[in-house]
Amino acid sequence: MFVRRMRPTPGPLKCCAITGLHGPHFILAPKRATWLLNPPRNICDLQANLRAYDVCESSIMPHEYPALTPEQKKELNEIAKRIVAPGKGILAADESTGSIAKRLSSIGVENTEENRRFYRQILFTADNRVNPCIGGVITFHETLYHKADDGTLFTKVIKDKGAVVGIKVDKGVVPLAGTNGETTTQGLDGLSERCAQYKKDGADFAKWRCVLKISDHTPSHLAILENANVLARYASICQQNGIVPIVEPEVLPDGEHDLKRCQYVTEKVLAAVYKALSDHHVYLEGTLLKPNMVTPGHACTKKYKPEEVAMATVTALRRTVPPAVAGITFLSGGQSEEEATIHLNAINTCPQVKPWPLTFSYGRALQASALKTWGGKKENVKNAQEEYTKRALANSLACQGKYVPSGQAGAAAGTARHRARLEAHQRRAMTEISDLDRQIEQLRRCELIKESEVKALCAKAREILVEESNVQRVDSPVTVCGDIHGQFYDLKELFRVGGDVPETNYLFMGDFVDRGFYSVETFLLLLALKVRYPDRITLIRGNHESRQITQVYGFYDECLRKYGSVTVWRYCTEIFDYLSLSAIIDGKIFCVHGGLSPSIQTLDQIRTIDRKQEVPHDGPMCDLLWSDPEDTTGWGVSPRGAGYLFGSDVVAQFNAANNIDMICRAHQLVMEGYKWHFNETVLTVWSAPNYCYRCGNVAAILELDEHLQKEFIIFEAAPQETRGIPSKKPVADYFL
Repeated sequence: MFVRRMRPTPGPLKCCAITGLHGPHFILAPKRATWLLNPPRNICDLQANLRAYDVCESSIMPHEYPALTPEQKKELNEIAKRIVAPGKGILAADESTGSIAKRLSSIGVENTEENRRFYRQILFTADNRVNPCIGGVITFHETLYHKADDGTLFTKVIKDKGAVVGIKVDKGVVPLAGTNGETTTQGLDGLSERCAQYKKDGADFAKWRCVLKISDHTPSHLAILENANVLARYASICQQNGIVPIVEPEVLPDGEHDLKRCQYVTEKVLAAVYKALSDHHVYLEGTLLKPNMVTPGHACTKKYKPEEVAMATVTALRRTVPPAVAGITFLSGGQSEEEATIHLNAINTCPQVKPWPLTFSYGRALQASALKTWGGKKENVKNAQEEYTKRALANSLACQGKYVPSGQAGAAAGTARHRARLEAHQRRAMTEISDLDRQIEQLRRCELIKESEVKALCAKAREILVEESNVQRVDSPVTVCGDIHGQFYDLKELFRVGGDVPETNYLFMGDFVDRGFYSVETFLLLLALKVRYPDRITLIRGNHESRQITQVYGFYDECLRKYGSVTVWRYCTEIFDYLSLSAIIDGKIFCVHGGLSPSIQTLDQIRTIDRKQEVPHDGPMCDLLWSDPEDTTGWGVSPRGAGYLFGSDVVAQFNAANNIDMICRAHQLVMEGYKWHFNETVLTVWSAPNYCYRCGNVAAILELDEHLQKEFIIFEAAPQETRGIPSKKPVADYFL
């Protein structure tokens, strides 16, 4: 408090400083306000009054009682991030029995439980092209317990496709007394018990919708506050039960209001919501917001460009939504499928800072074409799924700012020929994503992709990698990994314990190939993930990403054996030249495969290296990939024949010169998976368990949260029954 800051001030206190507190003190402590109206005569009177104020203050200021444990917070945050991972949004399939009745009647289908189940099965069982587009599925109560035709629970069907299962938990709107037809949402009674049961039954997030409308006199102050507090209470109850709450304060698009009026109301509503969430101690990093886009009313005669809608929407969010919120998933709000996609794309390309993932939580805007195509006929199921897949792919592009409007939406862009080019570009983009997703799934099964596909993959990777720095910037949270060395099934185990891409952000510190039996599949999978999710996986170069080394230690021979020629080896080794030499996490943790160089004192010197070449036999580039820490001072000769040994004093000077906290590196086998050096200023991480299938070591990965707090995950080699190790293959006696 302002008064407290004044306590250390020497000498007499000026009366004006005290009178400046009249308002706040009167608000906080009206019973003690009278003394402020009569300023104290001396310092003794002031001290007595301050002691009296302390007593009053302690009775009104809240104490901090942790609402959630660190483990609960971590789980909630991880669930939320999985849902809004890059390129992913939400399928809102939570229509109540009454709501879906209207949709089914529009295609002449009777509203029976079996018809509802069958229709939702169409969506949930679409082919795997949808998997990278859908991070979560909101279900209605009955849907959570429905099964597919083969007897598999829908919850398992959804999870097997990599999505998180959600549940609608509100029980609809009811009139709010004393207002002009406004409403609040019911369902808080028994919510904690229902959430606990839903969690057991497979749901990890929930949705609660409140509705506000715009007119000359609405929304009222009462309606805004009532709905904000209902949302906050719901969110708190969800989090206590391990469920991520989606907070949905929808401002309806009905009416004649213009864009400015909608933005004003949206800001007022969101400001009240986040005030209430704070008052209820809701953990924002474990929440998602589902707002309306800022659009004019349906009856508004003025038409607005997508860029205007985007600017109004982003501005409203920037003014009201804390950056800590895990993600924003827009509702479509009565927009057509194409309008919702175009506006989402415009929002993501809006030239404003946007600290949250901005994606979709669409119902009709994902389902309308699919529902119409199905028409209640089983023979139309495949075509209906294709329509749903098209919309999912389109919105996946839009939430990354990569969607190109097509059809009627592109009419304003130019001639029919121009529209045709846009549509062709859109089809190519969707096809490329679909092909890449298929290749990733194939590689995940440890199946080779075609040589022509390797060539195309490397070409796309080169376009991405050429833009990266020699000291590539990486933002936390991130998981840091050491050597993999072609141990494909252990890489799968790493993803199992650490999370899949793109849900988890990864940094791999090189040595992807050689020695293991599956260097081809290992490197191509990591490269395909890099192309598909360039901002969620960073690959830096190790000493084995070299033409000379791979000709001796396995990768060259493996390519020749598996493809019948060295062409794939050439494609891959060309990509090696484009890999970054190092990375810097939040400006504080320097990551490199090997270590330091006597030729390098600053990160800027690394940035000037021409990395697009074979690894030299000596010099700074060689040193970064080959050097090792050693319990010595200064520099020493490396027994490897390349690079140097460097001591604690070298590290201290380098870290101080570059204002970094520590160096994280790989390159050396560590039986315990990781090892600290030099008073925790250097860390070695090793991620190949039972190295060369015989060393018996465990592996580790380093998880860094948004505050760079460290957590190590230790894991063993993949179980024998899950791997396929070729028999009677010699193991190289090479342990650097």
